[in-house]
Amino acid sequence: MGVDYSYGKQTLPEEIIASMSNDLIGVESGSAAMDKDAIGARPQKDKELDFMSYWGFVGNPFLDRPVYYGSDLYVETPIHSEIIGETKRNLEGPSGDLRLIIGGRGMGKTTLFQTIQKRFEKDYDVHVIDVADEVINVRSASDLHALIQRRIRTSLKPDEKDANPDRIIELAKYGSKKVLCLDSLDRLPEDRFDIIRDFFKTSQRFLTALRGVSVCLMAFAERWGDPLSTKEFSYLGMRNQKRLEPFSTDHARKMLDNRLRSSGRSYSEVFDEECILPLLNVSGGNPRMLLEHSEAICRLGAHSGIPRITRKFIRESYQEKFDETVREQILSLAKSSTSLKKGITSIYVFYLDMEKRNLNLTEGWDYLLAILGGNLPREKVAIQFYGSLNYVAYTTQKEEGVGHSARYMPDKFVKEFFVKLRKQGVTPEDFVSYYSANPIPPVEEGDEILVSTMKSPLLQGEDLKHQERARQLYFSLSKDEKPPFKVVTEAWDCIEEMIIAIHMRHSQFRLEEYEAKKEEAYYFDKSGIKKQHSKTGNVLSDAAKWLVDDFTNFLKANGIWMSSYHGMKWIEYSRNNIVRGKAHHLMQYGEKERDLCLGHIEQVFKELNMIYG
Repeated sequence: MGVDYSYGKQTLPEEIIASMSNDLIGVESGSAAMDKDAIGARPQKDKELDFMSYWGFVGNPFLDRPVYYGSDLYVETPIHSEIIGETKRNLEGPSGDLRLIIGGRGMGKTTLFQTIQKRFEKDYDVHVIDVADEVINVRSASDLHALIQRRIRTSLKPDEKDANPDRIIELAKYGSKKVLCLDSLDRLPEDRFDIIRDFFKTSQRFLTALRGVSVCLMAFAERWGDPLSTKEFSYLGMRNQKRLEPFSTDHARKMLDNRLRSSGRSYSEVFDEECILPLLNVSGGNPRMLLEHSEAICRLGAHSGIPRITRKFIRESYQEKFDETVREQILSLAKSSTSLKKGITSIYVFYLDMEKRNLNLTEGWDYLLAILGGNLPREKVAIQFYGSLNYVAYTTQKEEGVGHSARYMPDKFVKEFFVKLRKQGVTPEDFVSYYSANPIPPVEEGDEILVSTMKSPLLQGEDLKHQERARQLYFSLSKDEKPPFKVVTEAWDCIEEMIIAIHMRHSQFRLEEYEAKKEEAYYFDKSGIKKQHSKTGNVLSDAAKWLVDDFTNFLKANGIWMSSYHGMKWIEYSRNNIVRGKAHHLMQYGEKERDLCLGHIEQVFKELNMIYG
């Protein structure tokens, strides 16, 4: 909210102490004890309890206060271990170093500094210098330079009057090796990066000399990390920046469990195990935000009177926050790398393709979730979704050979995207819940080049073109009212395109030879106009028979049993009768033949697609 709500201690006013003095006579100090009978107690409907009493907490476990190494509440992350380890090696070496600790508010910069102080204070001089009270008054780089030098000087020697920078370097050399932790520099207003930039330009000599004799750690806001890593500040170097990473699910759960145990409960007594992902989601992995949201959710749970907090309760209570967080994380990931951008683009094109085909979006998203779960056989998928799913998945066969049971697997870019998303606390179900209602174009609104590129799989390769034509013919059969004889001829055209696609993908089929057989049905007159001759029907019929016979040999050679084979032959036979007959013969095909043909083509097209793979 942009307001500092950190806790601090103040002395009680003398009037209060005086009023309490009589009551305190003879009272011994002691620790608060948990009333075991009160654990899990639930409020009566006619009573109002505070949330701590409701959950049986001794004190507020979600207080946001820095902890330190060795504390029961401390959670050491890999980046903490790395920084502490490097600090130790620098302290043991002949010189020091300079590190910029980059992280947003609540990411644990102060906790890190206090941990370093607790870890090394026995053997080294560790000074944690908090400039929060003064940095807000800084108006220029010289102000910041003067503030930092003064605070370092007075921390090393409180009564030192000499403000010369060289004197500070001398003080840093005296005695044991020193660690200087400059905290709260991130409280400088966001619009004053020019002050930070000019400070590092004008302070290079001082900072270079200081890091030669001590370990200097400076906390900066996340928004300044990238600008400070340019060649303009090459003396800082990228290696000198350490970014505090968001909590993982393990670290988040450990922190909450540590804090809840300190108040007499445990994580599993208050939260379901599945709650950690949505908690991580709404907090973005920020430790401070994680505590704030956990407290807010516990308050909501107490108000609702629920016995235990569930994942569903968090989602329902934080729906707007969830949607906002998921959107931010999707866009952030898409911008972070090319492969992740391809992943979200594939999903976006998957959505567009379902829209274009007028498919049931809920069914399509369910297929995607099943694919990500690793358990979706192709025969369980409705045929109309085959084309759309090509953008986010591919099929793999359990056994060698064409025609065996195929299973969908997620595209590598899509899989990588969801792996990264889960690490940030967003499950595939969370993503689909948001994205199905709010599809986001990939990164830039008009990024048509990438979208067009991702649409290309259905358009690349001759076999795919024939398969796509067959698919269009199949769907047109059920959508439009056509005369029965037209249904039969288009059903054959669909089969013809599928057989050609299968041949071109799995055998040495020569399309030119088949096309030449069909071309024998036509001739060109003196004007160059293409016309049919009297034998056209027989030629087309013979070509179709040749194609089916050739396909039958392919099935035999590959050991494929086609259960709808007779349906395919019925369509071929009926169509051949139509092209060989006279116009008045077409009237013999009625609703019965139409319905029979549609029943056959549904099974034939599905099975041919499975063979196509």
